[in-house]
Amino acid sequence: MNTAHNNSFDIIRHIAAFMVLFSHHYALSGMKEPTFFSLGSYGSLGVTIFFVISGYLITKSCIRSDNFVSYMEKRIRRIFPALFVCCFLMVFIVIPFFTPSDLWAYFTSSSTYSMFSNGVLLLGVKPKDIFTDFIYPVTINGSLWTLPYEFLFYILVGAFIVSIKNYKAALIVFFISLILAIYIHVNHTPSGFQLYSIRLDRVFKLLMLFSFGSLLAFTENSWNSHKTKIFLSVVCILLVLCQYKRGDFFIFGNIALCFLIIAYAVSFKDHVIKHRFDISYGVYIYAFPVQQIVINKMQLPFYYSVVITVAITSVLAALSWVYVERRFLKRG
Repeated sequence: MNTAHNNSFDIIRHIAAFMVLFSHHYALSGMKEPTFFSLGSYGSLGVTIFFVISGYLITKSCIRSDNFVSYMEKRIRRIFPALFVCCFLMVFIVIPFFTPSDLWAYFTSSSTYSMFSNGVLLLGVKPKDIFTDFIYPVTINGSLWTLPYEFLFYILVGAFIVSIKNYKAALIVFFISLILAIYIHVNHTPSGFQLYSIRLDRVFKLLMLFSFGSLLAFTENSWNSHKTKIFLSVVCILLVLCQYKRGDFFIFGNIALCFLIIAYAVSFKDHVIKHRFDISYGVYIYAFPVQQIVINKMQLPFYYSVVITVAITSVLAALSWVYVERRFLKRG
């Protein structure tokens, strides 16, 4: 096996994707999501895992890239082809089955095509007055809210790395986002300000996670030794276990958790996936609409609906990987 793949990032990403699915199933069923200590729901934990791993791996990719353009080309091929197909299926296949108006009016309406373009442009798919009888009627695919943040961080961190080309780039971004994340969380800054679906109260915490992963990628030689990882892991475990409902501990607890995730990933080999496939992105973008339909239309007992959702989502994600994602990722 290529030494670049002697890690557990693939399996951790898949676990995170299904954690988000499981946590959302509670919310979409009208129940409170289970929480992990005081760090948030399991869905929030899954998002945390995605962003810190993304920061780590994207930094490695940027360092290996010839220039910023080639780096961004790879990022675009990773996100948009599968998203395009997902949005097409939602807008032109799924939603027409539930629209109260006639199909001709729906398919000839400019708002339908605007909804599709908004989804592809990372603004989300938000049909109006269609899913009013659903427990959560706001959107058909709420999971897409993280994509504009991630793509913004691709650009921001990538530009810094290309211009500075050492750990100082990640350190600057991490320090600024850390201070602002603490300030916003402790002072409960309102989320009224929003630009391109990016909310002020979310952006700095997520950027903190992403840039911390980037910082770990740059400084790996200084912490990725057996004794250092054990010492830092013990400190981080104690910090996570000492979580109380304090704003600063919420932030630093997430940072400690992020180090544990990266340290584990680089310390153990994945003996399950072995880089043969990656359906984690497909699970992430297809789970929410599948859950909306299964929960609201099939009306099964909770865990039965979870099992059916996992099965359907896994099939869609596998098809997305085989016929869309893998083909675009292989293109030079």
